[in-house]
Amino acid sequence: MKPHVLVVEDDDTLQKALRMRLEIEGFDIDTANDGDQAADKIALNGYDLVIMDIIIPKNDGANIINSLRQNESWRHLIYVISNLEEDKQKEITQQMADRYFVKSDIKLSVLLKNIHKDIKKLK
Repeated sequence: MKPHVLVVEDDDTLQKALRMRLEIEGFDIDTANDGDQAADKIALNGYDLVIMDIIIPKNDGANIINSLRQNESWRHLIYVISNLEEDKQKEITQQMADRYFVKSDIKLSVLLKNIHKDIKKLK
């Protein structure tokens, strides 16, 4: 069964690039453009990984991640992609995310390497 990934990103260009590359790699991909869509999709679907932008419309990504982490049944991965200041990056990585990627510096090859490695650990 293909790993199921939700990409939450309001930048259409980056969202499409992530979707296309992850589909080529064999993942089952859903996308959301804002926090409300993300929350609805997470409630309805089981995801192995959520790739979440923090600054998104209609519901802050940090709020959604906090809700997931408070849910004792959530045992899946959360990656954050954003352009936050360095101190905020550390805070998010320590408190919320399994991994943090700087959006302006993101390298899909590095992201994919981490995804493959972390997905294997889940199984």
